[in-house]
Amino acid sequence: MAIFIISSNSKKIIYAPCDVKPFPKSEKFQGADVLIIGNTIVGDILKDGFVLNENNPLRKELFTIDEIDTIRKQYGIKRVIITHLEEDWGKSYNDYRELERELNLIHFAYDGLKIQL
Repeated sequence: MAIFIISSNSKKIIYAPCDVKPFPKSEKFQGADVLIIGNTIVGDILKDGFVLNENNPLRKELFTIDEIDTIRKQYGIKRVIITHLEEDWGKSYNDYRELERELNLIHFAYDGLKIQL
């Protein structure tokens, strides 16, 4: 597990790309502007209609959207960007854009994404 905290002036980014479940506890994460996190499950219905049941072992390894939102709230993080999206989730760019409209302060990475603080 590796989590990087990048800060400059009064801005802070937490970069947690993979293998971060369970998410460690640290006051250093408090009040970050952005959390970039990977290893997520995006929805319960995956590619080709596969249903990810509650007892599926992936749920022990990967974060759900609700778990990520809990982390965001716990540390007062202003914005989350989910990265390392798997093709197995079976979602298109438009699907992710639509999902972003339903979520609170959670966004999805895409090739060429630039972050400005």
